[in-house]
Amino acid sequence: MEAKNDTWVVFLILGMTLLVFGILFLEGTAWYVTYPVFAAALLLSGLALVQATSSSPSG
Repeated sequence: MEAKNDTWVVFLILGMTLLVFGILFLEGTAWYVTYPVFAAALLLSGLALVQATSSSPSG
């Protein structure tokens, strides 16, 4: 059986988790704390998008 290459799902989940964490728990903190969290969430989600679009369809 062929192994599926869905590593982009992990990056998407991590990115969305960081985004929700930043919105819910870092609301009152300084900008230099929240912006890196949002930037990391954006980068992880972008990496997931790149991996999802660059993977060749199986079939």
